[in-house]
Amino acid sequence: MKRVVSGIDEQKFGTIAAEIRRRLGVELPNPSGSIESQGFTFQVDYNREAETLTLSLLKKPWFIPESLIAQKMDEWLAGAGAVSQAG
Repeated sequence: MKRVVSGIDEQKFGTIAAEIRRRLGVELPNPSGSIESQGFTFQVDYNREAETLTLSLLKKPWFIPESLIAQKMDEWLAGAGAVSQAG
């Protein structure tokens, strides 16, 4: 599962990073890398030139449905003023 967000300039990336830091207590790598928190692993890819941010779920606890994770990711992105597209 992944989310691709377009129109992400440096300022908006900072806002998204702050929202994820606030909710998960982890720093987003800039421009790309992985983050791990509470049994979850995500790949983060930020393309400054294309102004896109891709968040890909790599690992999750077996008992948490992907639909719930997708909902939470969308909430985090919306909280930062971004609109995602399912991928």
